[in-house]
Formats: sequence, structure tokens, C-alpha cells
Amino acid sequence: MVSPYEDFFIASTGASAAILGLLVVAVSVVNADDDNPATRELRTVLAGSAYLALVLVIVALYCSSIGRAWVVTGISRRE
Repeated sequence: MVSPYEDFFIASTGASAAILGLLVVAVSVVNADDDNPATRELRTVLAGSAYLALVLVIVALYCSSIGRAWVVTGISRRE
């Protein structure tokens, strides 16, 4: 049952890893140029909240596309 969706799961895993890598880079870069701890903390919080909003949008789009694919392929009508 999983075999027809194997490529889809591989692509989803790769996309998730890429987004996580971008988060690590963003948090590393945002704190590299300032010696003030308060500014670094504020930048980290802002970067984290922006990343969280991005992740929520991506998850919503992902779930929406899965739901649409479910309807288009007629999986719910199959027996």
C-alpha cells in the first residue's frame, strides 16, 4: 500500500529537512553580528516566530493539497 506513494514520502522528507536546515542557518546568522544580548534575544524570538508562521502556512497548504488529491483521485469512493 505504501509503495505507490514512496516517491511522495521521499520528496516530503527532503522538503522537511531543507526547511529545518534553513531554520538552523537563520538562527545562526541572526545572532552573528551583535554583541548586545538583549538585541540577540529579540532577534532570535522574531526569527523563531516568523519561522513558526511560515511552517504553519506550509502545513496548511500541504494538508489542503493532500485533501484535494484525495478528492480528485476518488479514493473515498473506492471500495
